Formats: sequence, C-alpha cells, structure tokens
Amino acid sequence: MKTLTIRGIDQKLSETIKETAKAESMSVNQLVVNILKKYFGHSKKRQFTKKYHDLDDLFGNWSEEEYKTITKELEGQNQIDWELWQ
Repeated sequence: MKTLTIRGIDQKLSETIKETAKAESMSVNQLVVNILKKYFGHSKKRQFTKKYHDLDDLFGNWSEEEYKTITKELEGQNQIDWELWQ
C-alpha cells in the first residue's frame, strides 16, 4: 500500500478529524481513507446491513416465569441425537 502525506491541515480540521474518528471507533487513517474512497466513488456498497426494528417491542419483555418456560423447552433441543449423527 502507498503512503500519502497531507500538509496544510489546520488545527481546527485536525481536531475535527480526530474527534470524528474517535466517535466512529476507528483510526484517523481509516477515517481519511474511507472519506477519500467515498468521495472518489471507490467505496463498496454495504450489503445485508439493513437494521430491522419490527421485533423491538418484544425485546426484554419476558417475565421470569416465561423465561424459565422457554429455557426449559430449549434444553431438549440442545441435546445431540447420536443416532442421527452416525
């Protein structure tokens, strides 16, 4: 890979880049590479990253009794049937 030095970055822009990289949980280098790829049309489209929220209202709504019932039902499914694996 090629190394590129960019001169003339003022303090305000430098701070903005660093803050943005930190907020995005990535390095300054990766942030700048991503920005350049996007600008020049070299970035890949993300596939299979669509977030769905249709089941959000179900999350965290089980009572303790429902949790125990479901866990008990699933225990039987976690056992290996050795006759099927021969």
